[in-house]
Amino acid sequence: MSTLANDARPVGAGRVVENTLDYVQFGSYQDAFAAQAPMPASGVELLRASDIAPEPIGWVWPGYLARSKLHVLAGAPGTGKTALSIAMMASITSGNPFPDGTSIPTTGDVVIWSGEDGIEDTLVPRLIAAGANRERVQIVSGTIDGDGMRRPFDPSRDLSRLTVALAKCTNLSLVVIDSLVSVTTGNSHKNAETRKDLTPVQELAIACHVPVLGIMHFSKGTQGRDPLERVNGSLAFGALPRLVFCTAKQEDGKRLFIRAKSNIGPEGDGFAYSCDAVTIADDITTMRVEWLEPVTGTPRELLDRAEAVQAPERRNQARDFLQGKLSGGPLPKDEVEHYAQEAGITPRTLQRAAQQLGVKYTRSEFGGGTTWSME
Repeated sequence: MSTLANDARPVGAGRVVENTLDYVQFGSYQDAFAAQAPMPASGVELLRASDIAPEPIGWVWPGYLARSKLHVLAGAPGTGKTALSIAMMASITSGNPFPDGTSIPTTGDVVIWSGEDGIEDTLVPRLIAAGANRERVQIVSGTIDGDGMRRPFDPSRDLSRLTVALAKCTNLSLVVIDSLVSVTTGNSHKNAETRKDLTPVQELAIACHVPVLGIMHFSKGTQGRDPLERVNGSLAFGALPRLVFCTAKQEDGKRLFIRAKSNIGPEGDGFAYSCDAVTIADDITTMRVEWLEPVTGTPRELLDRAEAVQAPERRNQARDFLQGKLSGGPLPKDEVEHYAQEAGITPRTLQRAAQQLGVKYTRSEFGGGTTWSME
């Protein structure tokens, strides 16, 4: 033990507290949080960097799934995000290789909570189709309160209870939260509030030493923008996770799984995949991901490449939309743009369609805005 003299008093292993020079050396980072002595009523806890042994990042899937880190998987509806997460779960629980050919040396346990898909009719059939070892899959089905009453699991208030439950998993290797926006208690579009709400998720990842994968949607009408800006909600959903993946669907039905961001390794590149309908026991039809060839490029290049194939289809959609909206007479420009955004039509595509159709723009003389009409 080493102590600097100045009103010396014990403060706990490895801790330095404001207004005292006392410190105690310790052997590992975890020792810093061991409750070997009571903390003062107030103060700032400091860790001496020279007393912390550096550790490598632990990878479940090298370059893609890192232990103790928060991950996000985002994409447009219909790209098979949940099915993708189940394909990863299958590799972890059964030893099936990941799409780059790597496999984990020892199979692990996985946990999934889904607020969007049924357990019996969606999650379990997909697990069977993917070849997952269901003995190693735990599905969060509810919460038992202190009074013994059961209620639905609420990610915004039950993460601490989930952390306790995860201690029962012998070799935890992945936790999936679908969707991640469910952890927010306030406005999910406000950066400060979202960061605060995501902190317990990060703490769960660290406490359980496991990758946590949160599933998100893309905002409508964001084609062509930076992938991280397309994640629905606050920018914190793209900034706080250490790895962000995105998905895209091409006109031919092929999908792309893209590493849009990584603070702890290379970003870009990814894999093509398909979502195939398969039939399992009792004539149950479900979905299975089939990994295809690797793809290379920056996240923006890969997304633009996939979605550019659909550009003619989007222009036709915009023209049909305008003809339908304006068939009954003139409408305010702001109203047309609002409904176009809800339909997933970008402002640029809408303007091009308006020019092609010869839409007439009329500006009010008294500041009432602009109306659009068909000539």
